[in-house]
Amino acid sequence: MIPRAPARHRRRGIALVMTLTIVLLISMFLAEFIFSTGLDLRGTANVRDGMQARNLAKSAFRAVQAGLMEDELVFMQGMAQLGGLLQLGGVPFEEGVLSELTVRPLDALFNINEMRNLQVDKDNDRARRILFVNTVSAMRIAATEFQEERGLSEEAILSLYAALFDWVDSDDLSYSGLPGYSGAESDAYFSATPAHAVKNDALDRLEELRLVRGVVESELPWSAWAGHFTAVPKSTRNTNYPLTERINVNLASREELVAFLQRREMDGELLFAQQTLRDVQKDINAYAARAEDIAELLAPADAPREVYTDASLASALERIDGINPKIADRVFSTYNEYYHVRLAVLINEISARVEGVVHVTRNAGRVGTKFEVLYVTMN
Repeated sequence: MIPRAPARHRRRGIALVMTLTIVLLISMFLAEFIFSTGLDLRGTANVRDGMQARNLAKSAFRAVQAGLMEDELVFMQGMAQLGGLLQLGGVPFEEGVLSELTVRPLDALFNINEMRNLQVDKDNDRARRILFVNTVSAMRIAATEFQEERGLSEEAILSLYAALFDWVDSDDLSYSGLPGYSGAESDAYFSATPAHAVKNDALDRLEELRLVRGVVESELPWSAWAGHFTAVPKSTRNTNYPLTERINVNLASREELVAFLQRREMDGELLFAQQTLRDVQKDINAYAARAEDIAELLAPADAPREVYTDASLASALERIDGINPKIADRVFSTYNEYYHVRLAVLINEISARVEGVVHVTRNAGRVGTKFEVLYVTMN
């Protein structure tokens, strides 16, 4: 018969197991506590850095505002120098880093909201329709393995124009200005994903363009739309001519000047019922025909570039034969008023971004007299 262990030995073994179990539980509790505390501390730090980043972004936006209220040429020259530094990875700004800053003039871009009050198939509609066709014709779809680079057909572009016209006009009648083309009112969007109604109002932001029938389906890259169009929420400078967009002769490159002038060409039959607008059409076409010569005069390749005022610009254009310098103010400006601003800042790897469109009223000396935020977002 095997002798049994004394009872006190069995109790010691049980006590040891219980002690080890308690130690394990305490260790697990401490590990969980330390982990939770670390998460809380990191979360608190992220919240703190996020708030600081947002404040820093607001500060950077105010700095841009102050810069835009100064002489436009001086500000944009400074922007060009800053752009080189930003490409190197960022610029120290207050207690953080300015990682992105672009200030892009919008005055020369096709303003979709100018279509808001067009009359179907009247002078202003026909003029902007041609400008739309010329503008979209310059936009390209990138080549793929199976297809060469290409653009849209004129038929596709006119369909886009009709749909866009209906998107911003105030009625529920399909566009009827082009025989064989129909616009797109609410019934055209019921089968969309998600379904939505036509806006029948001005665009608040250019990104709304993606909702218009045919825009996404066109396969034109969004960068092309953003590079040629804008949706300034208020009318640009008021003129008696439907093409209100103007390009800044003191900032635009030679290539930009040539492209702008050639996009405004309206050859063929005289479009307008009013004789004064017919004369303007001839003058605009003359500017398009002499685009290369005008660009060479305004932005010479081998000479210092002159800074023009309205008066000196008209005088300079008298050197170009075959154009009417008296309409220079319907084609060119000596300063911009509308800008797209985008910036980003970093604090401890936490980023804050600001994006918006602003309007700066300027005097003849290109200095701002009033600053207005048309829209702004932050994230």
